[in-house]
Amino acid sequence: MDRTSQRTVEFRLRNSRRGLTLVETIVAMAIIGLLMAIIVPAVQAARTTSRRMQCQNNLRQITLAMNSYADSFGTLPQWAVPNNAFDISPNGYEGAFTAIFPYLDLPEKRDAIARGMTRIPVLECPADSDVGNSATPLSYRLNASPGPNSGYLTLGPFIAEFGRPPVRLRDVIDGTSQTACCSEGICLRLSNGNQSVAAASPSRYTWTVKIPPLDQNAATPLAALAVQTDLSINECLSDPRLSTDGGTQLSNASWQIANDYQTAYTHWFPPNAPFCRASNFNAIPIFLWDNHGAASAHDGGVNVSYLDGHVKFISQAIDRNVWRAVGTINGIETNTEGAY
Repeated sequence: MDRTSQRTVEFRLRNSRRGLTLVETIVAMAIIGLLMAIIVPAVQAARTTSRRMQCQNNLRQITLAMNSYADSFGTLPQWAVPNNAFDISPNGYEGAFTAIFPYLDLPEKRDAIARGMTRIPVLECPADSDVGNSATPLSYRLNASPGPNSGYLTLGPFIAEFGRPPVRLRDVIDGTSQTACCSEGICLRLSNGNQSVAAASPSRYTWTVKIPPLDQNAATPLAALAVQTDLSINECLSDPRLSTDGGTQLSNASWQIANDYQTAYTHWFPPNAPFCRASNFNAIPIFLWDNHGAASAHDGGVNVSYLDGHVKFISQAIDRNVWRAVGTINGIETNTEGAY
């Protein structure tokens, strides 16, 4: 090899080992940053959509199981029924969620407890990272509209009041495609009285409010109770509310327990409304004690299943009257898809 050729090879070798220039490095970093800015939100959005779809699938399975129960027994299950024939712990009640276990390929409640079952995926919303706050979490709630002490004669599909029989699907005169079956309930957190923390996510914490009192007796007209209901709701929705619960006990829903407070919701509060309790227990009726709305970890609304089996994502900005109509089986309201 002559000297000229040798120099050419050495020059090429030196240039082949040359690192990136500062400009090239900056350009490469800018491209990587741009790709990350595009990819990360897309991945997060895909995960959010996937969780919402899984939640909807859970609700769909639950609702179809409710329909299978109705096919077998002729009525929908009630949200809480004493069952003295079995030693069903911890509170001796059979609830609608556990009543449908056989239709979800799950053991009966008594057997599930005996086997030490705690976490049941179909009963948990994957979007709620706080489900672990309960040993036996339940992310879903039964439509118990209108709820105790609300002053309304219309019914929901899972009534549990003495003297009223369980609901048959043919009793749903509003139509099964227009009547809610189940929705979501968010797991609560402890604020220890810190209102600034609770204010960032009002539906995650328990608020205490003082509702306007109502002098009532057995003859109090339903109209007066209905007025009290709306006064209670408006007090809960007002901002600022009185205070957050400073206690140390959470009352998150458990599939093992069947009662209106933990396993049911009503349609009188809008979706994702704050969870309120009345501080003045002498205010009769204490509507806020036994009634709270649907709430979820999804942004902007909640998933709702209807008695015919379809599931929709309902905006928390839904009109209050339309939302209430969705909760009743016999209000004879007409709702259109465009209304919500």
